[in-house]
Amino acid sequence: LTTYTRSRGACGAWHQDSEYVVALPKVQWDSGSHCNQEVYITYSGMSATAKIVDECEECPYGALDFSQSLFGHFVGGEQNNLNVGEFYG
Repeated sequence: LTTYTRSRGACGAWHQDSEYVVALPKVQWDSGSHCNQEVYITYSGMSATAKIVDECEECPYGALDFSQSLFGHFVGGEQNNLNVGEFYG
């Protein structure tokens, strides 16, 4: 799991760092069929819902690239990466 900054996602819209959005690995992108679907993420007793808006070229299968605010929700900016136990689409 990594973070990324404000960008125009592969789904075609711009997103701010403050939004809870994620990018899927290229190997799971499926030509954008998951665009704007929501995923429910849990980690260390916390949870959040995020929208799939982008494709992550370098992410391995099963990984997600989080917006900065979503990442901060879980770790408060203390780490550069984390291993999320579960996420559901």
